[in-house]
Amino acid sequence: EKDKKREYEVDFKVHTISDILAFQTKEVSHVAGILGAAPQHAASLLRYFEWNKEKLIERYMDNPEKVAESAGVIIDSAKLPRFQIVSGFECDICCLDDEKLESLALSCGHRFCRPCYEHYLVQKIKAEGESRRIQCPASGCNLIVDQKTVELVVDKVIFEKYGKLLLRTFVDDNPHMKWCPAPNCEYAVECHVPSTALRNIVPTVVCACSHRFCFGCGVTDHQPCVCWLAKLWLKKCADDSETANWISANTKECTKCNSTIEKNGGCNHMVCRKCKYEFCWVCQGPWSEHGTAWYNCNRFDEKSGLDARDAQAKSRAALERYLH
Repeated sequence: EKDKKREYEVDFKVHTISDILAFQTKEVSHVAGILGAAPQHAASLLRYFEWNKEKLIERYMDNPEKVAESAGVIIDSAKLPRFQIVSGFECDICCLDDEKLESLALSCGHRFCRPCYEHYLVQKIKAEGESRRIQCPASGCNLIVDQKTVELVVDKVIFEKYGKLLLRTFVDDNPHMKWCPAPNCEYAVECHVPSTALRNIVPTVVCACSHRFCFGCGVTDHQPCVCWLAKLWLKKCADDSETANWISANTKECTKCNSTIEKNGGCNHMVCRKCKYEFCWVCQGPWSEHGTAWYNCNRFDEKSGLDARDAQAKSRAALERYLH
């Protein structure tokens, strides 16, 4: 009985980075073998189709040229990029034409010098956080710079960052996987819960780091409150309007200088600390018209007093609902 799964519990699996890398390698090898493509090109196609292997193979078999063009891949092992010294070459970016200048071109044929290519990739990876959709530097060319080419051009540190970014896109592209939101946690959790079920259940999962969170919305476990209600509550908590409600419910403004004043005890005779204006807390009229009515306002039933109290009553009601 203790091991029996309750109705509100869901099945999930925690994956390590090595698990994900092993799965990616397996899928890439499988697709490369079926399509007869280099592993880096198969990987680019899989990323374009968000790792939906079946969809990729089906579309590719129908129209390989169209799929390859859409994905920005040219599947031709004879055109694998490498650094070369080309006689008479002038880089279109920096305009250098040194005789010993190394250059590189993808299978599209757009050639650029080594320093420019490296600067371009470093900018894309380090500054923009891009990985899977880095395109050829030539304007209007959508050919993807594959993983092997990136490794050839950039240094080890940048390539490691590139690899981490690619890894994150694999999980981000998978609707049934999420990274654990706990600080410094590198585990990913897999849970096959349809989005339509989120109106009825809270898919709470527990990472290997012991962090409990809702797989549906990614926030800390909020059982038994379903996701859409929890989202409304969090929005209300973060909304500045609640601060405004508190100020409206607990403070009033000096009618002369508009300074915000909080009354925490005493009689109705208020003296503004900023401009020294004296007024009644209840009706906010000048205190000179109240005589000795320190605790009872003799203008309480006038329209101005009624309007002020109605506005404050609404704020207090909203605040009471928020706090409970």
